[in-house]
Amino acid sequence: MKEVIKLLRKLDLKSNIFYNKIIENKNSVMIKKSCEKKITALEIKELVSIYDLIYTYKDLKIKVAENGDILIKKI
Repeated sequence: MKEVIKLLRKLDLKSNIFYNKIIENKNSVMIKKSCEKKITALEIKELVSIYDLIYTYKDLKIKVAENGDILIKKI
């Protein structure tokens, strides 16, 4: 999962408003949504940039929970 963290650092998640907190686990990485506001264009832009980065890797699976958190798991 260190590869995923390196990839996410390229996006500079700390500058994101909605998706800026990473929780690393042995087999997965969770990106927590920082606030519970209604969906905005900025949130969608942040989500799409993360999804585009991870989507190209066939050994990674990405899932967005109902509350907006993003889970990235190694297959």
